[in-house]
Amino acid sequence: MAGGAAGCTRPAPPGGRFCDGQPDSRGLSVRLGFRQPEDAEWASAQDRVFANCPASEQTIPEPPPDEMDPRLAAHRRYQIAAAWFYAGDLRKASQLFRDIAAEEDSPWRDIAPYLAARALLRAGSVNGDKDAFREGKQQIQAILDDPQKLQWHEDSLKLLHLGNCGQNRGLALRSWAIR
Repeated sequence: MAGGAAGCTRPAPPGGRFCDGQPDSRGLSVRLGFRQPEDAEWASAQDRVFANCPASEQTIPEPPPDEMDPRLAAHRRYQIAAAWFYAGDLRKASQLFRDIAAEEDSPWRDIAPYLAARALLRAGSVNGDKDAFREGKQQIQAILDDPQKLQWHEDSLKLLHLGNCGQNRGLALRSWAIR
């Protein structure tokens, strides 16, 4: 879906360290030893990510070339998945985040399952895709069942609650009013 309306929320957890890309860009050179041309390429791709929200057409960063530094290539794959999220193609974003979760050396590996689930829950709550919502809930449950993903349990519970509110807005509003 072009236009970005469905994906125009941050793909990272509320208050998470990956919400706007800025903390990452400031420390990219120092942490990863990138030189200025690589920094500029990262920033250019990041600009393309955020150009999708709101946008009338998709602006997706180019895939990383084979000769790109592997660390920067991992960041690029995250940028591409995030761009699809912002562009509103939430199922595609979810699949790309799942692919990232399978990458042994990706700095995004730990958060990727959460982001994949978030994209599906959003597809369910915003686009009415009930299958995506069900799949997203299953993925969140898998995170909650995994003690190695403890750092994502609190955000996952919040996301699950928000997703349920989106799917059952009338019930949630009645429940809130009773409190």
